[in-house]
Amino acid sequence: MKAVLFDMDGTLVDSKRIHLDAWRIVFKRHNLKCTKAQLNSFFGRYDVDTFKDILKYNHVKGDPKKLADERRKVSIALFKKHMKLFPGAKELVHCIKAKKALGTSSSRAETNLFLKKYKFHFDAVLCRGEVKNHKPNPELYLTLAKKLNVQPKDCIVVEDSVAGVEAAKRAGMFCIAVTNSYPAKALKKADLRVKSLNSIKVKKLLCANL
Repeated sequence: MKAVLFDMDGTLVDSKRIHLDAWRIVFKRHNLKCTKAQLNSFFGRYDVDTFKDILKYNHVKGDPKKLADERRKVSIALFKKHMKLFPGAKELVHCIKAKKALGTSSSRAETNLFLKKYKFHFDAVLCRGEVKNHKPNPELYLTLAKKLNVQPKDCIVVEDSVAGVEAAKRAGMFCIAVTNSYPAKALKKADLRVKSLNSIKVKKLLCANL
C-alpha cells in the first residue's frame, strides 16, 4: 500500500440523512415523486445523473443541472447545522503514514466545509465538478492515483456506497467498504466489509504503527 483514498459522505461524515433530506425538500418544491428504494439508491451518485433519472421517472421535462445546484444549496445549509464525523474517522485518517487523498461526489463548497471544520489534511482532493465522469465510473480514483504518483494496484479505497465500491474496483484498487449507508450484501464487490472505521482489521491494514 502506497496510498489510501477516502470517500467523504457516508464514509467519514455521517451525512446520508442530510443528503436525503435535501433531495426530499427539492422533490417537494418541484412536485417530483420518488420511491423509497430510489431515494436510498441515490446516495453516492452524481446529482445531475440522479435528477435525470427522476425527471424521466416522473415523465416531465426540466434542467437536471439546475435542480442539482438547488439541492446542493439546501444540503450546504443543512451541513452547516448538522455535519458530524463517524466514530473513529479522525483517528484513522491521522494514523495513516502513507499518502492520503479524498475523492467525493460532493461539491467543493461542501468539501471545504468538512476540511475546515475538522482540520483534515489530504495530499490530494477531488470533488464532483473536477472530473468528467462520476462514480461508479473509476475516473475519480484513477485521477487521484495519478495526482499522488502511485499505481492503482498500490491504492486502498475506503468507501460506503455501491457506486463508490464499483468505482474503486473498476479502477483496479483494493476496496474497504464500511456499512454506514448500505447493508453488507449490497457491498459484496468490496474486498473487505466492516461495520465501523474503528474495526481493528481496518486499523491493521491502514496504520503502519499497528
